[in-house]
Amino acid sequence: TANINFFATPYLIVAVVLYIAALGIGSGVLLPNTSKMVAIVEGGGGPTPELMRLIKANQQFGGALTVAFLIIVFLMIIQPGGITLR
Repeated sequence: TANINFFATPYLIVAVVLYIAALGIGSGVLLPNTSKMVAIVEGGGGPTPELMRLIKANQQFGGALTVAFLIIVFLMIIQPGGITLR
C-alpha cells in the first residue's frame, strides 16, 4: 500500500473504475458472444447474419477494451496529479 491515500489520488480511482468496467465487458459481453460464435461455426454452414452481428459486436467491444487498457497504462506511467500520501 505504501501509505498512498487511494481516495485522494484521482488517477488511481479512474484506473480502477476502467479496470472494473473492462472486466464487466470482457466477462459479460465478449465471453458469451465468443461462445455463441463457436457454436454457430461448429454447426456448419456459411456465415449467418447472427454470426456477423456477433463478430461486429466483438470487434467494437474489443476495441473499447484496448482503449481502456491503453488509458490505464497511460495513467499508471504518467500519474497525473501525483501521488497523495497519508
